[in-house]
Amino acid sequence: MTKYFVIASGKGGVGKTTSAINLATALTKIGKSTVLVDGNISTPNVGIHLGAPNVPISLNEALQGKAHISSAAYLHNSGLKVIPMNVSLEKPKIENLEGVLAELDGLVDVVVLDSDGSIGKEAETVLKAAHEVLVVTTPDLPSVSDTLKTIRLSEKHGIKVSGVIVNRVRYDKYEMADENIEAILGKPILVKIPEDMLIRTALHQKQPVVHSSPRAPASKEYIRLAHILLGRHYEDMIIKNAEKKSLYNKVMLALGFNR
Repeated sequence: MTKYFVIASGKGGVGKTTSAINLATALTKIGKSTVLVDGNISTPNVGIHLGAPNVPISLNEALQGKAHISSAAYLHNSGLKVIPMNVSLEKPKIENLEGVLAELDGLVDVVVLDSDGSIGKEAETVLKAAHEVLVVTTPDLPSVSDTLKTIRLSEKHGIKVSGVIVNRVRYDKYEMADENIEAILGKPILVKIPEDMLIRTALHQKQPVVHSSPRAPASKEYIRLAHILLGRHYEDMIIKNAEKKSLYNKVMLALGFNR
C-alpha cells in the first residue's frame, strides 16, 4: 500500500519545501520507492528548487485530465523521482487532486506532498489527500502559532499529524524551548534541523542537501526522520564506523603497534 505524507506549515519561509525535498530524498536513499509531488498549487517551488521550473508535462496536465500522473514524473540526477507543478497563471483543477494522486497507488511505496504554506482551500485539499501530516515550524512563537492552525485543520478532517519538524535551529537563547513548542502544538518534535550553510549551497546547486552533502548535520536529521516514519531504528553509520576505527586503533596500540 502506498503511504501518503504531506509536509505542511502555517506560513511561508519556514523551510517546508526544503524539508519535503530532503525527506523524499532520504526515503529514496534508504531503499523506499518514493515520489515527491509539488502540491503547492498557487506558488509551486519544487521544480524551482531542483532546477526545472517548467517541464513538458506536469501535475497541471494531470489535474486537467490531459495526462496520467505517471507521465508527469521525472528523475532528478540525485535519484529523486519528482512530479512538479509548472508555474502558470492558469488556475489548476485542484478539486481533482485526490483522484489524480490515487493513480499512484501501488506504483511507489511513499508519496511525499509539498503543500501550500497557508491554511486556505488549496492547502486543505492537499491535506485531505494524505494519510499523515508532518508540520514544519521554526522555533519562534509566530511560526509555532501559525503551525497550530494547520494541526487543527488536519484534525478537523481526521488526518493524523505525526509530529513536528523544527527547522532552522540555531540553538541560541532566543529560540523557544522544545517543551514549550510541544506544549503549544500538542505534538512531539520528531527532528530538529540545524541552520546549515550546506543547505544554502545545495539550493544554489539545485540539489537536495541529503544528496550533495550526506554527512551534513541537516542531512543526518532528514535521514533520521525517514527512519522514524518507517518505524526503523536509526544509527549514524559514520559515527558508528568512526567508533569502530577508534576501538581498533586502541587495541592495536595496546598490542604494541603504532596503527
